[in-house]
Amino acid sequence: MAETLQESEQHARTITEKVRSHAQKGKLKTAYDMVAATYVKLSKHLKKRHWEGQKVNVQNRRIRALFEEILITQSSISSADELHQAIEIAWQKHQTNY
Repeated sequence: MAETLQESEQHARTITEKVRSHAQKGKLKTAYDMVAATYVKLSKHLKKRHWEGQKVNVQNRRIRALFEEILITQSSISSADELHQAIEIAWQKHQTNY
């Protein structure tokens, strides 16, 4: 996992760009699978560190919240444009909150 907020955000931006690319190709399921996989990976990492009594980086929690915001939209999204908008809103919310 990335150590700084900038590294975490850059990695998250790379993933969301890949998600957008899949959505533009009409592969919404693949796009949301990527979002879900990233969310799960971050959740497992945070849970493991917490379980082991290790420090949990706040930036990883923040990035997980970003992917959670995107994942929540899955049931109401039916196009690449809507997914793009959901990603933009999640990023705006992320930057406003943190």
